[in-house]
Amino acid sequence: MTDSIRIFDTMTAFMASIARHQAARWSPQSGIELVFQSGDHGYELMLQIHPGKHYPGLYRRLLERRYQQAAEYDGCHLCLNGSDVLILWWPLPPASDTYAQRVEQLFALAELTLPPVATTRAQTERNVPRFVR
Repeated sequence: MTDSIRIFDTMTAFMASIARHQAARWSPQSGIELVFQSGDHGYELMLQIHPGKHYPGLYRRLLERRYQQAAEYDGCHLCLNGSDVLILWWPLPPASDTYAQRVEQLFALAELTLPPVATTRAQTERNVPRFVR
């Protein structure tokens, strides 16, 4: 069975959706996706970096940063799936007050710039398959 994940065009709309604990997907740029969904152990936030958007050695660099800044990234997991999508995954608490901070931390760990929140475009809704770990 496939659940529907709403796709948003702006960070503001994405953040509003996850504050309501609704599955959401936002792609700030081609090949980069941020996904919020309910997982096996509660809510989870995933930053997915598709092939062509990560450079050789990025996975190793992220592992080093994760190790060097262990307290800041405690609970954050990194993996490279069979399609060479680099995934930074963080389980989240039920309360949404720390979700914005987690989004910022995922982008910082991946050395990506978070787009300005002021950008507004219409949201779209499509059925997409849920990511399966």
